[in-house]
Order: sequence, then structure tokens, then C-alpha cells
Amino acid sequence: MRRFFFGLQGGHNVDDRHGLPFATPLDAYRAAERLANELSATRPQLRDNTCVVVTAQNAEEVCVISVCPRQKPAELAAMSSARQPAMRDS
Repeated sequence: MRRFFFGLQGGHNVDDRHGLPFATPLDAYRAAERLANELSATRPQLRDNTCVVVTAQNAEEVCVISVCPRQKPAELAAMSSARQPAMRDS
């Protein structure tokens, strides 16, 4: 397992000096999404001005996720389908 660090940058900066072990970068990304959602719900002053920055142990940046208000499932589905590439017939 690799160690990933979950810092905050923007309106409120925090360095994660300990990190957490995850099997894959995708697992760390999902944990960062949960953290951003939790921060949005419990710390409204961080919304739209702070990001969760995930860094791997080798200092490689894995992802940046904004702490923003929770979106309704319909809005998330619309965003997800808008990002999907168009399928072409072969």
C-alpha cells in the first residue's frame, strides 16, 4: 500500500504530515471526495475557497478537489453524462 497525504489549500491551508495508506490512487481520490463533502457540510466557511489536495508519498500530486456545496443527485448525473465522450459506431 502507498501512503497518500490529504492537505488543504486555499482559504484555509493545512499540511497532512502523517497521511493514510491506500491500495490505489483511485481509492485515495474517493477518500478525498468524501473528505471534501464532509468539510462542505460541517465547515461552510471553506466552501468555494478551499481544496483538498492529495499527494502521493513520492510527492506526486494525485488530485485536487474543491470543497463546495453538495450537489443534488440529478445535478451530479447531468455533470457525469456531460463528461462522457460520445460513442461512435465502428
